[in-house]
Amino acid sequence: MIDTVLFDLDGTLLTYERSAAAVLADAFERTGVEPFCTAAEYAAQFETALPAADAADLRERAIIAVAREKDVDTDDARRVAAAYTDERNPRSVHLIDGAEPVLDRLARDHRLG
Repeated sequence: MIDTVLFDLDGTLLTYERSAAAVLADAFERTGVEPFCTAAEYAAQFETALPAADAADLRERAIIAVAREKDVDTDDARRVAAAYTDERNPRSVHLIDGAEPVLDRLARDHRLG
């Protein structure tokens, strides 16, 4: 019998108001670093960037991984990663359509995490 249901929030229950592509573009612009990757290329590195201490560390490791693949200076990548973290607001999220009724229904019979 299932008594607890765990969710990954990002992209499962919640979505950011600003896309990763928009935040990444702003990070490149803020740092003056020529864009060297897309948001998809950056996200594709998450698995190889693990384990990470926290979200900021994961972002830095992922962006540095792309930079190394493209022979971009890792100091520039670190600056972009820091700017990305500064730009990403973890409170600027909203529930994905349909998530609330699912959570309400599951909460009747299960602990949610």
